[in-house]
Amino acid sequence: GAIGVLSDMYPLWGYHKASYIIASAVMGSLAFFGLASLPISTPTGAAALFFLANLEIATADLLCEGRYATKMQEKPATGSMMVSYVWGLFQMGALVAALLVGPLADQTNPKYVFWICVPLAASIILPVAWGYLGDEKVAPEKRGKIDWALAREHPMIMAYCLTMAAAALGNAALDTILFDWHKLQFVYAVGAAIALSVLAFRWLPKQIARCNFYMFLSSVLYVNLSGSQDFWFTADEKCVPGGPAFDYTYYNSYTWIVGAVTGWLGIVLFQATMSNWPFRRLFWVTTLLQVLASAFDLLIIARWNISVGISDKVFYMFGDAVIGPAVG
Repeated sequence: GAIGVLSDMYPLWGYHKASYIIASAVMGSLAFFGLASLPISTPTGAAALFFLANLEIATADLLCEGRYATKMQEKPATGSMMVSYVWGLFQMGALVAALLVGPLADQTNPKYVFWICVPLAASIILPVAWGYLGDEKVAPEKRGKIDWALAREHPMIMAYCLTMAAAALGNAALDTILFDWHKLQFVYAVGAAIALSVLAFRWLPKQIARCNFYMFLSSVLYVNLSGSQDFWFTADEKCVPGGPAFDYTYYNSYTWIVGAVTGWLGIVLFQATMSNWPFRRLFWVTTLLQVLASAFDLLIIARWNISVGISDKVFYMFGDAVIGPAVG
């Protein structure tokens, strides 16, 4: 949100979107270069580089999304096809990543993955610089000036976006600096969530506030244990006796490949049968499917699949990592 506010108010080097994408891509490329080449010895250093890498991803995603959303408004009939096209490309990228990450992590130094990310992170620079984004340069009299009129037109929306960004940065700083202070992290997270929810209904239009609160609840009530599950699924026999002990080729490649395929199937199904559904029905159906997919992962942890004679590798294919892309 803060990135969108900043880009709308201040045309960096004369552009509202292109310059921000290029600047973030340079930082992201350098961050991946640092992750690949530097002997990083502290969590803080690694977190800083990952922050810059993800800043590029977030900036490019948000500003490109804003650009094609404008195109969708110009031609409403193509809206669902545009969304399907974007997510189809996303799943294609996920498939390429799946073919590379697992074998590299198993057979070589995992840092080689970051070397591959360097040219990928930089690949957006030239197309945007050549004008493929269609971001027109602002008039000479507006260059280098903050658009205060826009801020006065939507002051509370901008204030909310900036407040949310500050809360997120505060949470990241707290988690990084006070890594073992779990109670303080919990109190901060709950307090920030309550404050942002209340401010949404005070500062935002009612319809936007309700949608925002629904998306918040759908995320916070969807208990995501993926970080802990990564260690549990890949740990060896000594660490997790009787556990799955997945190698990275299976865990990061085979499952991602199947996930990319199910993602494509989900896109085709959406375009063929759901593109005219109301958003409320779409949200309910996809939320229900996410809950069912996550249940399979919990059943593996409880070892219920073993009790009925189904192997971990077969049962995992019905879980969130594989089914999730189809409904995400």
